[in-house]
Formats: sequence, structure tokens, C-alpha cells
Amino acid sequence: MDRSRLSGLACLLVACLFFTLVLFGTGPPANLPDSKADRGDVQTVSRDGRSDISSEAGTLNVSISRFDATAVSLIADMLDAFTPSVALSIAYEGMPIQSGAELSPSEAEVFPTVRVGGSENDLYTLVLVDPDAPSPEAPSEAEWLHWLVTNIPGGQEATAGTDVVPYSGPTPPVGRHRYVFLLYEQAYQIEAQPPTQRNRFKAQMFAQEHELGDPVAASLFYASAAKAERETGETETA
Repeated sequence: MDRSRLSGLACLLVACLFFTLVLFGTGPPANLPDSKADRGDVQTVSRDGRSDISSEAGTLNVSISRFDATAVSLIADMLDAFTPSVALSIAYEGMPIQSGAELSPSEAEVFPTVRVGGSENDLYTLVLVDPDAPSPEAPSEAEWLHWLVTNIPGGQEATAGTDVVPYSGPTPPVGRHRYVFLLYEQAYQIEAQPPTQRNRFKAQMFAQEHELGDPVAASLFYASAAKAERETGETETA
């Protein structure tokens, strides 16, 4: 084969290679994700503990880790140690929160969207209490009951359960308070009666009375009197 024919064949191969690269590119197709950020399931957490989560599945965003050790460590003074085993997601005003988030009382004024894990045959009880009432230094009225929902089906929102005690937002009179969500699994459907008063409620005693066992999930946020005072111009009294 003469030299001119070899040169022509080489030019043809180079041209074919060039057009192949132009048509198909060197990276993954544009409509396929090549990183976690592109898949729509990445989570970013801001300094106040809130998270911004997007999900292509269209389900409720899960802001709480399935096994949330943070909440357990922050409420060690009110409960014996336990191992979370059920997913729990909480969002105020559409914004998911992480355990330990700092919210102003006005941001938590309206009851949150809460979804529990588990299967459709499971039932759960959700309790929200303030173990620092009326002040973290002297919690003589603890636990203050802010919400009590029973018979929540697994995989559903708390609104699918029985609202035993309606939601009441945080109104810390003094100091920085913890507002603790506790989720218990039920062995059967229960008929719980609302307590006569919200103060001095004991989540652990309630769980024992209704054979709920240890919590299967927990989360909490903080709210302080200082933030309430800045918002309203006066100190909260309840």
C-alpha cells in the first residue's frame, strides 16, 4: 500500500473519531445524574439545625435520621437510654428540622407536619413535652404536655391518628427550653383519656400505663424566652 493511500486512511479514521466525540460526548448523558447532588436526595443543614431537602419521589422529606442518637443524648435526664428504630420526620411551615434546631416560638406556633415510619399495620403514639417548664434551672412543672396523638398508622402523618390533646406551641417564660417529640409503638389500638392539666405530665408513666414500652424514635428543638421577647417586645408569661 503506497504512502498516499495510508495518509488518506489515517485522515478518515481521525474524522470518524472526531464525529463520534461530538455526537456522544465524553461524559454521562445530560439527563442522567453523575453525582449525589444531581439525584435530588442531597441534604444541607444550616447553622440553626434546619435542613433543606428535596426528593424526586414526592414523599414527605425526612429531616430526622432513622436512628437519631442526637435527640437521645439531649434527653438523657428525662428517659432511660433507648435505641431509636423507626423513622420520624418533622417539618414546621414546610421546613424540615434537625434534632437540636433553634426555633422562635412564632415559627412553631402552628402544629408541624409529622410523619412516622413503619408499615401500615403498625400503630404509634406521639408525645410532645417540655421537660424544662417553667425554667431549665427549676423545672417544677415538667413535663409540660404540648401534644398527644395516639393510634397513628405506620407510614402516615400524625393527623391520621387520634388527637387526644391538641397541639399547643411553645411559650417559654424563662430561659432556653427543650421541646421533645417522643414516638412509641403500640401493640394494639388504645383509648387514651386526656389529662386534666398539661403540667406535670410524665411521658414515661403514660407509656407504662398503656403498655407502650420504650420510645422507638425521638427528636427535639429549642425555643427560648429571649427570642419570644424580641418578637413580641415583652416577656412571655405562659
